[in-house]
Amino acid sequence: MKVVNIQNLTEMVKENFGRDIKVYFIRINPYPMNETLKTIYDSIADLSWTKIYDTQALKKGGLSRVNKTIRNIEDKLKRCENDSLTSEVGEYVISILGKQALLDNLNYIDIPLAELWKAKVKGNPGFDFYCESIDDKLIFGEAKYESGKNAYNEALEQINDFITEGKDYEDLVEVKMFVSQKASDNMDNENRGFAAAFSSTSIENTKLVNHIIHNKHFNELLSYDELLLVAVDINE
Repeated sequence: MKVVNIQNLTEMVKENFGRDIKVYFIRINPYPMNETLKTIYDSIADLSWTKIYDTQALKKGGLSRVNKTIRNIEDKLKRCENDSLTSEVGEYVISILGKQALLDNLNYIDIPLAELWKAKVKGNPGFDFYCESIDDKLIFGEAKYESGKNAYNEALEQINDFITEGKDYEDLVEVKMFVSQKASDNMDNENRGFAAAFSSTSIENTKLVNHIIHNKHFNELLSYDELLLVAVDINE
């Protein structure tokens, strides 16, 4: 994974929209995809986080769930050949690389991939990834992969829908075990952030950012503490 562009849009958003919110745009190139998929699998297979289970019984149950999920994801990753992606694997790639871009470039704190520890529910289960910002804000991330498209609209729209449905606070019930007390306290005061990770084409950076900031779903999210945008150049 290589970062090809990073922009702090905070002052621009404040000047143009009068909103005091931290906004970053990060763009990454995930190729060669075979190396990226290996890195993704290695990341998923790292079980060091399971130390949060404080009894042997909980650890046994947690590891059983995690190992089943890892085998399922591994099977999906193996179906990708010669730098091609299925739509399902595309969302995994966007989700994991989107979060990793925040960890590597903004020094945010990692929270394991949600699918490894969240209880399975029918329908749309909630946000795809999480991390904690250096300002002690819990970040809720949504990933969207659309073949041949810049999928920022779909990611931003889904975030707004999830907020309306209260998915962020529903997810907090489970994700709380990974976050600091300060981040948890900030959630009590409705202070939090959101991240939209999405597939992108070869569109020029300035044009892509301009399209995003004039998107209605982007504007609807400017009342929160942070809004982080990660474009993953899969649709070249």
